Amino acid sequence: MTDYKDLIAEARELAEKATPGPWRDTNGYGDYILASSEKGGVFPVAQVRGYGYFHGSGSGALGLSEKDADKIMDANAAFIARSRTLVPELCDAWEKTQDALDTLVNQFHKDCSKCNALKDAQRWIPVTERLPDKWRNNRGEPIEFNVMLPDAIEATTLCFNGSQWFAFDWKNMKVLEYYDVVRWQPLPAPPEKEGEPK
Repeated sequence: MTDYKDLIAEARELAEKATPGPWRDTNGYGDYILASSEKGGVFPVAQVRGYGYFHGSGSGALGLSEKDADKIMDANAAFIARSRTLVPELCDAWEKTQDALDTLVNQFHKDCSKCNALKDAQRWIPVTERLPDKWRNNRGEPIEFNVMLPDAIEATTLCFNGSQWFAFDWKNMKVLEYYDVVRWQPLPAPPEKEGEPK
């Protein structure tokens, strides 16, 4: 499949090489496509042919009425004349639309990345997959995690020291008991206090 950028480039190149527009048809008076002359007035850039095919009665002709043949000829002339400026306009419109679409797609991918990161942060992580890489806060205190114990039906919170999971006595700042853990996840961030900058 041809890339749309190649099609636009081809259309623009053809339009740039052609006689400058806008063009106009003779609106039923003759079969010519006209363009404005740099010296004033107009001149023909093309002639729409085929009247004999549409209106004629010979072999291979359609034999249409004069009115119907004129209607087709006028439509062909109008199409050709309008194409002179329509092609560049369509190229411009397509590029603007594509730019907007590219922006939306890029934003979608960014949003998906954020969603995936949030989903990953909220999922239960098997200890066989990985363990926390940070288990102390900036004050050197242990960090709590949501954990699931073997055969447990509800989560609890425990701390981690790099190799073992334990319950911590925050009042006396000491380890109480060690546990086996099968899954864990970080605790959500605490809520922001009203009036604090984000």
